[in-house]
Amino acid sequence: MKSFLLLISLATASLSSPSCQPGKPATQATQAPPIAVQAGPVPWVTAATPVVAPGLLARTLEADLSFKTGGVIAEIAVRAGDEVKAGQVLGSLRMEELDAALTGAESMLNKAKRDLERAASLVARNAEPLEKRQNAESGVEQAEAAVRAARFNRQTADLIAPAAGKILARHAEPGEIAAPGRMILRFASDAEGWLVRVGLAQRDVVRIRVGDPADIAFPGISGALSAKVARMAGEADPASRTTLVELRLDKEPPSELRSGMVGRALLQPQNGAPRAVLPLSALVEGDGQIAHVFQLDGPCPDGGVTLVRRIEVEIEEITTAGAVVRSGLTDRSLSIVTTGAELLTDGARVLVNPAWPLASN
Repeated sequence: MKSFLLLISLATASLSSPSCQPGKPATQATQAPPIAVQAGPVPWVTAATPVVAPGLLARTLEADLSFKTGGVIAEIAVRAGDEVKAGQVLGSLRMEELDAALTGAESMLNKAKRDLERAASLVARNAEPLEKRQNAESGVEQAEAAVRAARFNRQTADLIAPAAGKILARHAEPGEIAAPGRMILRFASDAEGWLVRVGLAQRDVVRIRVGDPADIAFPGISGALSAKVARMAGEADPASRTTLVELRLDKEPPSELRSGMVGRALLQPQNGAPRAVLPLSALVEGDGQIAHVFQLDGPCPDGGVTLVRRIEVEIEEITTAGAVVRSGLTDRSLSIVTTGAELLTDGARVLVNPAWPLASN
């Protein structure tokens, strides 16, 4: 019983003693020797961490050209890579079926008009009720609508270039049956400029604003292309949970580049709130964006013994300078263990070695 009370007294004295104990060494019977570590203050930055993401190069105006109605393709007048003018006929369907449909609609219209004349004459002589003429008038209106639809279908049997541009791809040949809406030609116009589309994760897109600058690098092309954030989608993609961001290029890209090529976009967000930058050696037990560090529990003289406290931090990004901390560190005066952290546990006793230089970032 006396031994038990003695142990409680020693534990109470240890907890009530100050965390720094300069000078007097402890015996191995009471506690383990302190662990030598390297520690120092943490630098803080306000510059935002760049966002890096792959992106697809494209013209602002790109369209899939197709026939409104189905039919047999009579001609495709262009091939991939051809330059075209606005209003140029690019392809057409065989007209036999469409002409027959128009002829049938016009015939039904003539019949409906004759029926209306006959009904109007009978109603005028009180031989038929007024409803007879009204029904005939409705028949004429329906026949006229059918004629307009048939004429429109015949007009859209030709593929017309919507603007001056280039044919990117050709997906059909003469003699094939084209279903309504099937892509026949892929068209693009240089008139409205070029852009790069990137998909950003939630943690990145919340830091981006319209107008932020960006640089896009393409393999095989020397130098980066400058751009700006032009548009941001109003919702995240339901499959990937990324948000589409369009980067408009400041000038036309080199002729070697093509629509659909993949580049590496470097977006520079606006400066944000101050954030700590930790050396990677200070991080322990990382899981996703969460990691832990050890801070000195109070200031200590050089060579003094102190306790450490384990704290959780959220990592925003890993850069060449170190790990940028999004949250978890708020006190700029804290000293963080930068070397030897992997040997520590919460509440461990450490000896900061003054002979070691402070960790640099």
